[in-house]
Amino acid sequence: MYSDSYYGVLMYTQDIDPPNDEQIQLLTPDLMGYLPNYLKNVRIMNELQATQAREIGLFNARRTDLLNQCFIDTATWALELWESEHGIVTDLSKTLETRREIVKAKRRGNGTVTKQMLKNTALAYTNAEVQVLEDPENNTFVLKFIGVLGIPANMAGLIETINEIKPAHLAYSFEYAYSWWNRVSGLQWGECSSQTWNDLKVYS
Repeated sequence: MYSDSYYGVLMYTQDIDPPNDEQIQLLTPDLMGYLPNYLKNVRIMNELQATQAREIGLFNARRTDLLNQCFIDTATWALELWESEHGIVTDLSKTLETRREIVKAKRRGNGTVTKQMLKNTALAYTNAEVQVLEDPENNTFVLKFIGVLGIPANMAGLIETINEIKPAHLAYSFEYAYSWWNRVSGLQWGECSSQTWNDLKVYS
């Protein structure tokens, strides 16, 4: 059973408050009520059923959280298990969102590398649509971002995964989209004075 140590997890539950005794008690069944009357005065039986009932109460109190661990998009303390299953080294310095993206990209990267696989992998990391431009004569391909302006977040994770899944003889590069000059040339000074040049390059 999971016991009061809250699944034996420390760092993976930092953002989750464990259930308190009152919450657990409200969801704790009376297991002795299911047993014959002659057992109700047996101390060992009472202690046994009380322990089991508390475990059930704890499970009921955290049932939603337990179910969340079954899905990558909602997993928290169980992300370590997902990462281990896919051969990913756990890095607690990364955010939960980044770690989830890495797991999803790793899952999508299993099998023969195709254009669709590369698109799915890029989408998992950057949440941006890409075009895959192949140049078989030169053994290269280009990932062109078309669903986002500028350089997407988590590019380091994307590059790491692409290096793992692509054939060793293929080289690759990225193309990014930026705002065209006519889009920003008509802005008034007051509209852009607080923006940096990098902000204006991705102005939409």
